[in-house]
Order: sequence, then structure tokens, then C-alpha cells
Amino acid sequence: MTATVTSRYWKQNQVEPTGPDDVLFLGQRGPWTGWAVGEIVKKYLRHLGLHEHGKSAHVLRYSYAVALYRQQRDLRCVQKQLRHANIATTTRYADVTNEDIQNQIHNLWGQK
Repeated sequence: MTATVTSRYWKQNQVEPTGPDDVLFLGQRGPWTGWAVGEIVKKYLRHLGLHEHGKSAHVLRYSYAVALYRQQRDLRCVQKQLRHANIATTTRYADVTNEDIQNQIHNLWGQK
């Protein structure tokens, strides 16, 4: 996707696309597939010396969703961002970690 197409897309669409036919990445041969996005992510992770087993576009998406949930504490917001049809799918991003439990226990008694 060229910078011109990207700039034009963002100017025309000030709101995040949410429809099933909306596209964010459009190449010369049409919309990018999930596989194509994954390959580009791998390419740039390798280029930056950050690629290793287990790092992928999906892991970046998951990390984004977890961070968004932890900041906003709003599952509906995460659901809309990830375009999940069912909120039950989104609940995996709201999982409680051992660190969360320890922080809650310490905060319960006024300890830091």
C-alpha cells in the first residue's frame, strides 16, 4: 500500500472501520489477507532482529487486546476493536494473572 493510498484512506475514514467489508490494508491486487499481514509482520520482526519462535501478528493482536482491556476495563470496547461477533470470545483477553491477584491482595489491606 502506498503512502498516498494510506493518507487518503485515513482522511476519508476518520472513524475506525467496523463493517465486515471494510478494509484497512489495500494492495495493488486488492485487500490484504490475514496471512499477508502475518508475513509482513514476520519480515519486519526479522529485519529488526526481534523475530523468534512464537512472535507473530496474532501475538501482537493478543498483546494489544490485553493492554487495551487492562487500561480501559471495557470488554465491549475490546470486542469492537477485535470485531468479535460473540463477547464470550473476547473474555479470554480479560483473564486475571497471578500478578493481578497479588496486587489486589496487597491493595486490600492498604499495602503497596
